[in-house]
Amino acid sequence: MASIKKERKTWVVIYRFKNEEGETKQKWERFNSYDDALKRKHEVEHQKDAGTFIPPNNITVKEFFAQFMTLYGEKIWAFRTYAGYESKLRNYINPIIGDMPVRDVNVLAVDKFYDTLQKQKAVGRKGEKSEYCVTPKTINEIHKLLRCALNQAVAWDIIPKNPCLKAKPPKYVTKETEILNTEDILKTIRMSENQNLTIAMMLAFACTMRIGEVIGLTWDCVDISEESLSKSRCCLFVNKELQRVNIEDMGRLKANEIIFKFPRIMHNSKSILILKSPKTPKSVRKIYIPDTVALELRQLRADQDEKKSLLGDVYTDYNMVIAGDAGYPVEHRNIHKAMDKLLLKSGMSKVVFHSLRHSSTTEKLKLTNGDLKAVGGDTGNSSKMIMEVYSHVIDEDRVETARKFEQNIFNRYNPEATNNALHDNRKKAVAAEIMAMVMDQINGLSNTSGTVPPENLLDNVKAIMGTPEMQAMIENSLKSVSTF
Repeated sequence: MASIKKERKTWVVIYRFKNEEGETKQKWERFNSYDDALKRKHEVEHQKDAGTFIPPNNITVKEFFAQFMTLYGEKIWAFRTYAGYESKLRNYINPIIGDMPVRDVNVLAVDKFYDTLQKQKAVGRKGEKSEYCVTPKTINEIHKLLRCALNQAVAWDIIPKNPCLKAKPPKYVTKETEILNTEDILKTIRMSENQNLTIAMMLAFACTMRIGEVIGLTWDCVDISEESLSKSRCCLFVNKELQRVNIEDMGRLKANEIIFKFPRIMHNSKSILILKSPKTPKSVRKIYIPDTVALELRQLRADQDEKKSLLGDVYTDYNMVIAGDAGYPVEHRNIHKAMDKLLLKSGMSKVVFHSLRHSSTTEKLKLTNGDLKAVGGDTGNSSKMIMEVYSHVIDEDRVETARKFEQNIFNRYNPEATNNALHDNRKKAVAAEIMAMVMDQINGLSNTSGTVPPENLLDNVKAIMGTPEMQAMIENSLKSVSTF
């Protein structure tokens, strides 16, 4: 059991426990108030009785994260996700709370940590201090990492509960991705004079591909043969993506993740271009291509063959669908820059390249009446993810379903009452329409002959109602009531 002892201005909770070696140890925990000490005493006694007591562990946050990143992060996260979290750990978590014992990280400590971050200068990609403070978005990303890590600390019996579940990071509202409508996308593609950009935009929009998948596509994964084109069954196979990776981070990639390493153009470069396995197993997929896109790909292939014959040994053939003048891959930053220039030239709103994938998903959901399985086959996403992100599109079909249910089901429940109610509502709407038409005519008279005197208003209404045009308009409105 535990006991409480007062020492000067603090209260100490004293209890015994067995460490990992089975040795009995005594632990003293200090508190500034008797109430806090009593609360801890009851907590320790309850956990011992319930068999959930975790012996004190002096491991620090920095030491814990070193194990967490190796045992959890490297196995679970995609390479780019790992790199992003490692950067946040290095720049923000370790410098501020890295030396704190994990057992001392409570809700108050986490909230104080977030408050400190809001007053601290952000760290740039190269480690330089920014003139701006850490943004709420970055703090929420740190919160996500910390919550995940401390969940694992609970699973590893290092702490009894996760304080991040009750901590409050600053509010951050995720902005919806701005997208172009279909007409604007087609107009922009038609205006493109850059063949690589044209193909990249077509693949992202028609095939719902990510930028890394687009620029990592190779000709051996594309079927645009005459036979397939004649049957409208041209397709491509997504099984890799192009990515630039720091050479020092290459060791974290598994051997089977790296498909091909491209030679460095600049020998002193600290990074390298690679073809690697996709983001998730679901990302490996077969996508059918619209005929228009297939024809553009056939033209691109013919142009590349001509270029290879002209350049000879100068052209290095890496079998890339989207390739530079000498055959080397085209990086995502070059596609982004080219698209920005094209949008500026065409007078369109500036959107990111990834928005084409969102536009594609939206259109496919509409075309398939919300068929999540069919659309998910193209996107490489789960049905749950599509539901969460694109629920506004799926809702349109659900509204239509409710209308059909009303017409085909509830009309049999009480058709007369339902029709009468709808008929009354329609009559009110028609009356409002007629009044609006009359007022438009009166306003027209006012504009041409000045203000209509009150004594002449009734005469004017009668005159307007008697005109053939008005009679025809009223007759059409009334027909809609009789046929409803």
